Amino acid sequence: ATMGLGILIFVDDYFNCLTVGSVMRPVTDGHKVSRAKLAYIIDATAAPICIIAPISSWAAAVGSYLKNTGVFDSEFKAFIAAVPYNFYALLTLLMVFLIACFSLDYGPMAVYESRALKGDLGKLQEESSDTDSPCSNGHVLDMILPILVLIIVAIFGMLYNGGFWGDDPQYHTLTAALGNCVAAQALVWGSFAGIIACLILYVPRKIMTFKEFMENITKGMQQMVTSACILFLAWGIGGICRDLLSTPEFVKTFVETTGIPGALLPALVFVLAAFLSFATGTSWGTFGILIPIIIPVAQSICPQLLLASLASTLAGSVFGDHCSPISDTTILSSCGAGVNHLTHVTTQMIYALTVAVCSLIGYLVIGFTNNLPLALGSAAALLIVFVIFMHHRFVVQQTIA
Repeated sequence: ATMGLGILIFVDDYFNCLTVGSVMRPVTDGHKVSRAKLAYIIDATAAPICIIAPISSWAAAVGSYLKNTGVFDSEFKAFIAAVPYNFYALLTLLMVFLIACFSLDYGPMAVYESRALKGDLGKLQEESSDTDSPCSNGHVLDMILPILVLIIVAIFGMLYNGGFWGDDPQYHTLTAALGNCVAAQALVWGSFAGIIACLILYVPRKIMTFKEFMENITKGMQQMVTSACILFLAWGIGGICRDLLSTPEFVKTFVETTGIPGALLPALVFVLAAFLSFATGTSWGTFGILIPIIIPVAQSICPQLLLASLASTLAGSVFGDHCSPISDTTILSSCGAGVNHLTHVTTQMIYALTVAVCSLIGYLVIGFTNNLPLALGSAAALLIVFVIFMHHRFVVQQTIA
């Protein structure tokens, strides 16, 4: 259920972490699921979902970076085309499925799960019993309906400003209209519609007063200030690297003169993006730095791997963000699950590294074969085999102990 709710809330990772955590904490506590595992499922269905969802704040941010490269006719189409090559995001969802549905835990997470079965869920000591007191007349529809309104209005907004109902017949198909749309504008319409839906649902039924409603709007804006600052700074860094320092031309010349095989580019980009994202704690900042550099390099060195190189940039950024203790989504996942932050970091890191190694092998395969089904299939098969082996090994060790 936690995994399903995390997949449903694909519009924004902050919204995902805070909502899924507050909703599912009482449920998972009742079923003796450790807070560490809850935090992992929350985190693993936040950024990996947003980075492959076409209707999300992440898609809008990536589209803004792609627009600056001037390579793609449609940033939206390029983002959609790169989704199957985003091995880390796809394999993370497979990992969550294995962990959530089959309990194939190993490493530190398995230890915390064993403690949870004995009653130690890993709650924060300062957590009070009334932090999640439910509203007396609230209903699950009060959460689901505004989300659905947001998604539906955003989709129709994309079709509208993409020309689906316009005078130009070339945009009268779904793919053409979505490729021609302005996603950021449609997301603003959807967000406003979601707020109006909340107003209609909450205030007349006295779930909250109008004053409380408006105060919560400003609190939500405050939580997004950090993301906005990261985005502005990333745009600035990207512009400096692109226009003043000529970083894309420098990297392009360096790759051409050193003779690095183009087949290694997706794997190298994945490692580089992971390092930058881990060090800075932000995926969006890494997008802003690397996308304007990697796209022209890939187009020059190995144009057939352009989408794979773009996807490996996004995938490596999400991986580094997952492992970084200073990442905003990692911190929010800890807060949402009500678990010690370092506990979440240490239990999640072994799972993230497992997925990353399999993804890296997938990028090596696609680099040398340019065969997407073979690369993704081999990476997924390797992940399944490794997870089953590690879980079996842990069970054997526990039996011996």
